[in-house]
Amino acid sequence: MLPYILFLYFFYTDHTDSLPPFYTDRRYNVSGKGAVIIMQSDFLLIAAPTKAGEAFMKYTKLVGLPFVALTNNKMERIKLEGQGVKHIIQVDTMHSEDFIVPDYPIGNVVLFEESLPLCCRYIQICRSWTSRPIYVITQRVNPRLIYKGLGADYVIYSTNGDVKFLISSLQTNEAQQHV
Repeated sequence: MLPYILFLYFFYTDHTDSLPPFYTDRRYNVSGKGAVIIMQSDFLLIAAPTKAGEAFMKYTKLVGLPFVALTNNKMERIKLEGQGVKHIIQVDTMHSEDFIVPDYPIGNVVLFEESLPLCCRYIQICRSWTSRPIYVITQRVNPRLIYKGLGADYVIYSTNGDVKFLISSLQTNEAQQHV
């Protein structure tokens, strides 16, 4: 796996306010004089309201791939916190005008379908956050074209929801983005 951190040294005499605007993007940490800019890797975004999704999230954590969990309710947020998930984004899926760009740089997205309307809403939200692939894991055959029409790149039909094979391709995609 290629390193995800890029060090750039700038020899400015002023504070970081004098850095060009693109260096103050949320993907960079900027510190002090002679600023060191550290580029953070994109986070994998996972919506895992199903047992298969929870297993995938645990496996992602075990492998060490940085991820953010996506939820739309407080009970699931508390459940995720209890499972040791460090980064959680909670969205209000009822009010589309309230969607804000998360503090984390979002890369690939993996959505486990629990219900058709919720999954559709998540696709709409996530598509505005990233141009990287969105994967939808479903146990139903019919909604494939609906999800693709809303912006999902891959719709994977799985009877048991076990898609751990995706981890290797997600790691490869992540490494290729930082070359």
